[in-house]
Amino acid sequence: MSLSHVARRIAEFPIALAITGYVLLSDLLAPVIAPLILTLSRLRVVIRAQERIERLGPYPSLALLACPIILLEPLKLGALVWIGFGHVVTGTALLIASHALSLLFVERLFAVVKPKLLSMRWFARLWFWFVDVRTHVLAWLTSTRAWSVALRVRDAARRLATRVRGWIRRRVPPR
Repeated sequence: MSLSHVARRIAEFPIALAITGYVLLSDLLAPVIAPLILTLSRLRVVIRAQERIERLGPYPSLALLACPIILLEPLKLGALVWIGFGHVVTGTALLIASHALSLLFVERLFAVVKPKLLSMRWFARLWFWFVDVRTHVLAWLTSTRAWSVALRVRDAARRLATRVRGWIRRRVPPR
């Protein structure tokens, strides 16, 4: 094994770990957020808002989608900065909260406006390029050791959450 190969493997590990953490955070938050999205989507005010959003043109849809992205994505970066400065608990809480809000608002809004956005040729090309790159990155990522470690951590977290829920259910009387 050459020195350049070893250096490359060492450099890849933090990148793989960061991407893995981000993907698994989404994976862990999605089951928590999904019931909330379903509940909110049944509210009359949300149904009306969705109907109005669906009537927007492509560029107003893009502008509307940009609003929560502009607000939420800097929070994620700020959380990482806080973690970097040693405020691990606060930074982690902010990262989880901002990611959950992003899943709740941005992904739901994107699902509503995606057909309008894909009607713009430049956006469709950019979107399909992004999907292709994401597919290749995830294929590489799933082949790394960081991914297999993260999957074991995720599975352990799920088992712990199941045990905690069971413990709470046994101690909290039903209404």
